[in-house]
Amino acid sequence: MYFAFKFFFTLFIIGLGVLFFYYKQGPYEVKEVCFGDVCPDNGGTFLVYKKQYSKEECESIGAKPIVGIGWSEVYAGCSPDNFFSRFADAIYELRK
Repeated sequence: MYFAFKFFFTLFIIGLGVLFFYYKQGPYEVKEVCFGDVCPDNGGTFLVYKKQYSKEECESIGAKPIVGIGWSEVYAGCSPDNFFSRFADAIYELRK
């Protein structure tokens, strides 16, 4: 019983290490975006590419551009997947 616990705990720690390494070295980062003076209602927390893509490049690779509308249209970055961006936003809201 103790061996099984130790084995699964070790796998858990290794998994956390892999996730942390991927977060630091991977192509994504979590970014909090606020458009204009209506924060946080006009913005959110998004998973974005670390590489800066233009709006056209973002659409051409099949990703979703993060665009806010205030006095004018503001481009804030390129999100790889809308589901994960909503998940990042939900986690951020739980921290508040």
